[in-house]
Amino acid sequence: MSAKNSFVGIPFSVLAVMLMSIQDALINFLGSDIGLWQIFVVRGLLMSLMVLGFAQVVGKAGLALRTALRPWVALRSLLYGLMFVLFYASLTFLDLAQVATLFYTSPIFILLLSALLLNERVGARGWLAVLISFVGVVLIFRPSIQGFDLRMLIPIASGFCYALSAIIVRKKCVDEAPLSLISSLTFVMLAIGLVGSLGVSAMGLSIEQKALQPFLLNGWTQVDRSSLVLIGSLAGMMLGSTYFLVKAYQLSLPSVVAPFDYCYLLFAVLWGLLIFGQLPDSTTLGGMALVIVGGLLALTRQQQQAPAPNPVSAVPLALAPR
Repeated sequence: MSAKNSFVGIPFSVLAVMLMSIQDALINFLGSDIGLWQIFVVRGLLMSLMVLGFAQVVGKAGLALRTALRPWVALRSLLYGLMFVLFYASLTFLDLAQVATLFYTSPIFILLLSALLLNERVGARGWLAVLISFVGVVLIFRPSIQGFDLRMLIPIASGFCYALSAIIVRKKCVDEAPLSLISSLTFVMLAIGLVGSLGVSAMGLSIEQKALQPFLLNGWTQVDRSSLVLIGSLAGMMLGSTYFLVKAYQLSLPSVVAPFDYCYLLFAVLWGLLIFGQLPDSTTLGGMALVIVGGLLALTRQQQQAPAPNPVSAVPLALAPR
């Protein structure tokens, strides 16, 4: 069956974003007991061991280490790492569905940055996508005369970091091996966790101060066996979602697979309801729907203008699953 008209990649895409959503829900769940930086370090260490082990098996360990810290590859990984930090920090004051929706403004940023940095034309459909997504974000924000919570911009900033990293991949890393990109990301995530842990420790915060934002300000705590198993599963899910998305884009065209990336929002609502008892109200759900419509418009416009891509390098989130 030809990859150009095959739909067999869709189940792999849905499975990948389901694993991403479960991972994010688990991190939100673990955040009540374990700090973000400790999760980053343990997960990054396990991921690094898994990736290097795989690279050793396929005989490419040297390639993974040699290319992981090339300047553009490292910058792309640093932006992804910042994306993760901002995304998870947003979970301290928003539910998972809201954070995910505001993050998924990233196709709009990719569209605008492509026009600004790559001289691609936005066009009427592109501007319509921007307008629809903007209205959706306003519905989620619901700014009032009493004041505007600037923290609501954090998940949007996460989407912007992803968009910048996507532009770097398109312009500077399109010929890099996926193993190099994945290796770089795991090493950078481990480094971010270590820096964050040292930074929190150096601040010398009191127990009362840490209690204000334990997820972000807690240092290292003793991890029981069940929590360690959960963190290990996070590493496995990151690798699993990477594999399934790459497989999806190898089997089907981006125009077939990419829209199903938005299934993440459906899973986010589901886990929010089942695990945390959170259900967005009707206005927020309407805003989410508009952001999805705007993102899909931007996505289809980009795919119509883009040249035929390498199926692996075209994967939108395959190399950066949360």
